[in-house]
Amino acid sequence: MNLFSCQERACRHQEFCDYGKSPKACPKCGCKRYKIIFDFKGVNNVAENNPRWSASMGCSPEEIPLFQKLYPESEYHPETGDLLIKNRSHKKFEMKRRGFNEF
Repeated sequence: MNLFSCQERACRHQEFCDYGKSPKACPKCGCKRYKIIFDFKGVNNVAENNPRWSASMGCSPEEIPLFQKLYPESEYHPETGDLLIKNRSHKKFEMKRRGFNEF
């Protein structure tokens, strides 16, 4: 399911549509500038692997050797020092090791 929004300032109509049934124009004003503003496709895939870089749990590039000694299984970006987070459970593991809390 997608959330579509009319880009015409006077209209700003929004509606939900199923996949494959994308409207070509706004049903309210007929404007052709009708865009997807939110895609719900990824909401159900939260538990799957979704690798990303975390700057907040990373370090400076000069401190990477020290952090690799403190947290041996962790991977850091060599140029930025950001921590590689592989998925949600890995993020929770790394946060717990570092004493971080998620609100």
